[in-house]
Parts: sequence; C-alpha cells; structure tokens
Amino acid sequence: MKKEKLITRTFVITQATVLSLNVETAEPSTSVYEMPGLYKTDEALLKAVKELHDTDKDKAVAVTAKTEIEELRGITESAFLANSSVLPAREKKEA
Repeated sequence: MKKEKLITRTFVITQATVLSLNVETAEPSTSVYEMPGLYKTDEALLKAVKELHDTDKDKAVAVTAKTEIEELRGITESAFLANSSVLPAREKKEA
C-alpha cells in the first residue's frame, strides 16, 4: 500500500496558568488554558484569555505562569480535502 502524503504545519501554542476569581463566592481558582499563537506580554495574554473564557460568574485576574510550546502537526491529503474549505484565489501582486 502506498504511503499517503502529509500536509504539515508548525504551530506555537501558549499554555497559560491563570488565577481566576468567582465573583459570587470570592473563591480563587487556578486554570490552565492553551491559547494559539505567541503573546508579547502577560497583559495581552490575559486579555485573550478573558475574551474566550470569562463568564458572568468567573473572571480571569492574572497570568501566574506561561509556557510556549512548538508543535509540528500533520494531516493526510485525503483528510485535508475532505475537511477543508475552498478559498477564493489570491490576487497577484504587480511588480
């Protein structure tokens, strides 16, 4: 059987340990979130975490630790074709 080709890409994920506060009980908790991409500052990372994970009850307060993880991921060409969307053609830049 012929080995199927892979489409690969390197991703950087920022793993953030975040201190959160339950606003009803004033009870603190710590959660770990995996956020796509790199963040230059803890403030930018906290803002991104808040946008995705804050609720009416739980609020992210501070980033206590962060780790940047680089991963190589791949998908077979047939799986890519079955699960991807067709995009409009890119416009050519004039020289």
